[in-house]
Amino acid sequence: FVPGKFPETYEAFESLLHQDDRDEVARVIKESIETRTVYNTDFKIVWLAGSTHWIQAMGRALYDDTGRAYQMLGIVFNITKRIKNFGHKYIPLN
Repeated sequence: FVPGKFPETYEAFESLLHQDDRDEVARVIKESIETRTVYNTDFKIVWLAGSTHWIQAMGRALYDDTGRAYQMLGIVFNITKRIKNFGHKYIPLN
């Protein structure tokens, strides 16, 4: 993606999710919003060129004065090489 050109919507994000991971990612994000906790999950995305990549995402919602979530903040890491080298298992960062 060209910086600043990705539509910052959940629908745009969801369109990149691998079909196998959409339900689980939606569940994790919904739970995070409802419980006001940080989410931390791994999933696959499909880039515009068609290649599949593993992502680790961590983040949380921001809430307005009425308690409604209005924005998500977080960070993502491309962990494709880690998955290829070590498989899908937890590897501590510290």
